[in-house]
Amino acid sequence: DLDDVKDLASFAGGLKGIGAKNMTMVTMPVQYDPADPNRVLVDEAKSKRVWAALKADKPIPKSATKGTATGTAGDVVTAGH
Repeated sequence: DLDDVKDLASFAGGLKGIGAKNMTMVTMPVQYDPADPNRVLVDEAKSKRVWAALKADKPIPKSATKGTATGTAGDVVTAGH
């Protein structure tokens, strides 16, 4: 629902005053593209769980990020956090 500048600006304004210690970064769940292992594709089923949790202001279930492609990021990208 952030499809125009006004909505996006309103969303960003709502983040004012929220400190980094109260934020968790989440990468959209992806899987390697079977046609090209150098690409990733959004995992549609898991991404729906991420968006549903965000819209409901609920924690993102670990099942939504478990097993997502991490590439060579190693300890930089972790599933389930």
